[in-house]
Amino acid sequence: MSGQSHHSNHSRAPESRSNAVEHASDFERPLAEVRKNVNDFLRILYQHRWMFFIPCCIASTIVFAMSLRYPRTYQASTSFERRDDPVMLSLRTDEASGSFAYWRATMSTDLRSTPIMAKVVEAMGLDKNLSRNANGELTAESLKHRDAIGRSLASKVDVRTHMPSSHIDRVTLTYTGPDPAVGQRVIEHMKQAYIKQAMEWIGEFLSDQQQYFMRETERAFEELRAAQAKLTDLRL
Repeated sequence: MSGQSHHSNHSRAPESRSNAVEHASDFERPLAEVRKNVNDFLRILYQHRWMFFIPCCIASTIVFAMSLRYPRTYQASTSFERRDDPVMLSLRTDEASGSFAYWRATMSTDLRSTPIMAKVVEAMGLDKNLSRNANGELTAESLKHRDAIGRSLASKVDVRTHMPSSHIDRVTLTYTGPDPAVGQRVIEHMKQAYIKQAMEWIGEFLSDQQQYFMRETERAFEELRAAQAKLTDLRL
């Protein structure tokens, strides 16, 4: 029995090794084909390298020459922070009467508006060659040309706003154009012109509010005096 068992073990070992070899060959066969294809491709590429190298150089030269025909583009950016006025926080305002939310909604349009860009063009001296009348003011045709310059500059400026709170805005102006020096001057003048204009708007709004409350106070005093007069008559 032990001899038969020993003979049986020796007869099965080659069969198991054969199965393992077959499984290994089945697993390695796709990898061998891939390696063969890669080697064939590299061999062909090496043998005909000039057929690939010369067209590649020609295509790269053409692409480089075409890129020189396009103007380079530069970016310049600046940022500022805008906060709600402490006095206006205590006023009763709605979305259409000068509240912080109202100015926040119109800020992007205001920054690139015609009056702001007109100040930018004037600050940069881009209107110095435009024709003027006897009083030194721009003619009607020159005003149109100045506004066209302003619109062209404004079209190259992107306005992005980050709102960390309901009463704080962080505004970033980014100019994208062919001249970095002009771009930096444009966004700086836009920022300064908008800040100055916003302060004027706030001042006018608060002045109007002051006049309104003064009128309301006077009207309330008149009602109070009339009520006191009636009370005195009743006591008499």
